[in-house]
Amino acid sequence: MDQQQLQQFRKHCIRSCHISAFINSMLFFFQMSVPPRTVTAESADRPGLQFLSKEFGMDAMQFGYFQTLGAAVMFIGSPIFGRFADTFGARYAVIAANISALTYYLTLAFATNIYMFFFSQVTLCFAHSLPAFQMIVSDVSEAKERPEALGKVGMCFGFGMMAGSIIGGWIQSNYGERYTVLASAIGTIINLIIAAMSIPKNTKMYSDNAKSNPPK
Repeated sequence: MDQQQLQQFRKHCIRSCHISAFINSMLFFFQMSVPPRTVTAESADRPGLQFLSKEFGMDAMQFGYFQTLGAAVMFIGSPIFGRFADTFGARYAVIAANISALTYYLTLAFATNIYMFFFSQVTLCFAHSLPAFQMIVSDVSEAKERPEALGKVGMCFGFGMMAGSIIGGWIQSNYGERYTVLASAIGTIINLIIAAMSIPKNTKMYSDNAKSNPPK
């Protein structure tokens, strides 16, 4: 791989990370578009993240435990995910993060009791795609372009927040809360395909500090 091909590959990889960061953020914030409300006889069959807990008979304190569990699981999983990424490479790290998110969305979509509802938070253990994208961009970008490339990862994440809230609200209004979660699951599968096709197994080989040019 000559220098020009290397530059093109780096740009393609970084662009893929930006697109994936946008999609990942957008899908997560689909859930944030579901407004909390009181469950009535007419709305009990339309579960959403905020008031699904009411359908299961949870009070505000129990829902707080639910949110705390998710934060604790991600906190514990973060260093494990970092070691996993260093050991198996960026591609598998992003794939693992997307599988974790996919499991979370599917568990929420088909939750029928409080145990599945709480278990959905446990599946977030490896849902650390944003740090994985930052790691990839740091590896494959040149030193002079790295600050801009990393900044764009955060910018794409922010755009995803805005788009996810709007699109998720539209899906929820027209099709119901369950479909916002299913849409997130479908989008995560797309992210998995992007990762498998666009991200090299070992991004360290493409860094400025690599001793030799990476193979094709």
